[in-house]
Amino acid sequence: DKVSPTAAALLDKLNIKPFSFGVVVNVVYSDGVCFDPRVLDLSEIDLINKFRAGVNAIAAIGMEVGFPTIASLPHSLTNAFSNMLAITLETDFDFPQASAYITAVTSA
Repeated sequence: DKVSPTAAALLDKLNIKPFSFGVVVNVVYSDGVCFDPRVLDLSEIDLINKFRAGVNAIAAIGMEVGFPTIASLPHSLTNAFSNMLAITLETDFDFPQASAYITAVTSA
């Protein structure tokens, strides 16, 4: 709020200088959990990046232990397709999805 000119003159006569006040948050308490207030400063991009890192970790763990998860499914399918292409290149076996890759390899 702005201070009116008359209020400013009165404050000047009383030798009261402008000031500001606020609250400094040291710890946030929510649902029985205490956490650092910097958590409140996270942007949407930060949250998306943290979520992606978590999904990548789940996919990596699933791939390593051989336990399929939704997160590791694209990687599993890509690896399976790569294995089928390798078999196709070494044998006479052929399937329609591999034809573009086979022509690219044989023409190179």
